[in-house]
Amino acid sequence: MSNPSGADGCTRCCSKFCGLLFFAGFLVFDFWLIFRPRRIGASVDSASLTEFALSPSGALLFNLTADLSLRNPNSRIGVYYDRLDAAAFYSGALLGPADSPFPEFYQHPKTTTAVSAVFKGRTAGVGAGVSDAFGREKGEGAFRVEITVHAKLRYKVWFAKVHGFKPKVDCVVKLLPPPPTAVSSAAAFAPTKCSVDY
Repeated sequence: MSNPSGADGCTRCCSKFCGLLFFAGFLVFDFWLIFRPRRIGASVDSASLTEFALSPSGALLFNLTADLSLRNPNSRIGVYYDRLDAAAFYSGALLGPADSPFPEFYQHPKTTTAVSAVFKGRTAGVGAGVSDAFGREKGEGAFRVEITVHAKLRYKVWFAKVHGFKPKVDCVVKLLPPPPTAVSSAAAFAPTKCSVDY
């Protein structure tokens, strides 16, 4: 014989379980809507070249300083910057990583932090494409340099810390030739907004 009371009990348990799952899903969705992190903002506030030359052997000699701003736009979420790796490129050629690594730091909600990077050294011999770009942009009076920052972040929501965010910051800046060709490489620099991809 069948047991209607047992079947009813099983149905009630399933209904309660489904209701709990729905409620938990609703809470998670609500939590995400309220606290979902917005991507960080970044810009290059100033940058200058004190050396940028092409040697007879085809190597690029460079000395570049850049001041960047990193912005946490979130009103309830803090950001831990666990790692920041900066590099500079010219016409696709790697100039090099920053001379000194950025320090780790915590950024409170709705705050901006300034960091500085120095790139100094010389490349190996560059190809004809880079040499052509150098000659052309020197004649135009401005060099286009790309600065990238690979970051490793954690977001802090209340007491919880969420891992796994690795955005890439990409900044393309136009720099005047270094003195004495230009009166001041930094004076005419226009602050440049960077793209941030997660």
